[in-house]
Amino acid sequence: KSEGIDAEAGMLEDILMHEEIYKCRLISIKREEEIVLRERDRYELEKGRLIREMKRIRDEDGSRFNNFQILNHRYALLNLLGKGGFSEVYKV
Repeated sequence: KSEGIDAEAGMLEDILMHEEIYKCRLISIKREEEIVLRERDRYELEKGRLIREMKRIRDEDGSRFNNFQILNHRYALLNLLGKGGFSEVYKV
């Protein structure tokens, strides 16, 4: 009987130890998941910025004012800031 009780106590300790190990692993995995999600969000923001910049460069290259260095003998066009349906905005 005492050997059976000792065996049960040993199994119970093993189960509790394994449960604690799994809890620690779960916490570690959740931390890693949070880090990965933050990195993904950061990369998505960076991706959006790069796409906007690429569109701006494409619009600047296709602009009808692209060949003009000086506009009306007064304004030096530096770069395109934005483009809409009816107008283009330049930094001068």
